[in-house]
Amino acid sequence: MTVAVGIFLPVFAYQGCVSAHLVHVDPAFSGDALRKGKLAVAGVVLGRGVAEEPDDVRKVIRNFESELRDKRPGIALVENAAVESALGDAGCRELRESLTAGESPGRGADSAKGLATLKAMGIANVLLIEMGYDTVDRYVTTSSDVRNTVDAATGQPTGQVVRYTTTSHTKRAVTATYAIYDVDSGSKIWASQSSNTRERVRTADSYDGYPEAPDYAPVPSLLGVIRSMAAAAVKKLPREATAAVPPTAPEAAGGPAEAGAETGAETGASAAPGISE
Repeated sequence: MTVAVGIFLPVFAYQGCVSAHLVHVDPAFSGDALRKGKLAVAGVVLGRGVAEEPDDVRKVIRNFESELRDKRPGIALVENAAVESALGDAGCRELRESLTAGESPGRGADSAKGLATLKAMGIANVLLIEMGYDTVDRYVTTSSDVRNTVDAATGQPTGQVVRYTTTSHTKRAVTATYAIYDVDSGSKIWASQSSNTRERVRTADSYDGYPEAPDYAPVPSLLGVIRSMAAAAVKKLPREATAAVPPTAPEAAGGPAEAGAETGAETGASAAPGISE
């Protein structure tokens, strides 16, 4: 009986293709409207069957806040920590459940009180990160590769060998909707759905038959998958209208040209320190 001897290789990680598309846009919601009032991050809503560790949820929130501060500094951001401090755990949970259920702000006393509190803080809109699904798949594939052998001295082909490969895959797929709700009405006014996959593989090679499958690699972290999803969602946010540049006055006869008005670029807060996975 021939025994296949495997040569085990390191773990390789592959990032999937991130997708993001708008699933809901209120025609009245614009980049100018987004800048006029504060935007608060109200937390994460877990879909049916999705179970995340509290620390993972906090990392997802902080990552989105960091991305928003970095890419859209003109938006007045109220961090989730401030919302939780103002409403408390129960108030935040009631608010999230009421908004995602499509209830009017007045149907739940705690929800109505929470929205009134946010409005008093100057908050016009709240954002929820709604986790649709988070799945992990593990599977094994095999492949073979025929290679010619060459005599080192003469350079002449001497035959062929077959390399057999067994690969263990660990793939994580995540979908999330980034939704903005109006504080006055409690209605959803904007939403972008984003998805991504991240895969880790381990391979074993042999020239004497297929080797046994290597142990599965650790599951990719939630933050490692969702980081690029947050970036894609932020890119989808509406931008403010660009003001038209007035034409330059013609140079007066015999006189110097009038100096143009100096323009300044808006600067924002620097991104938060990196969040470890």
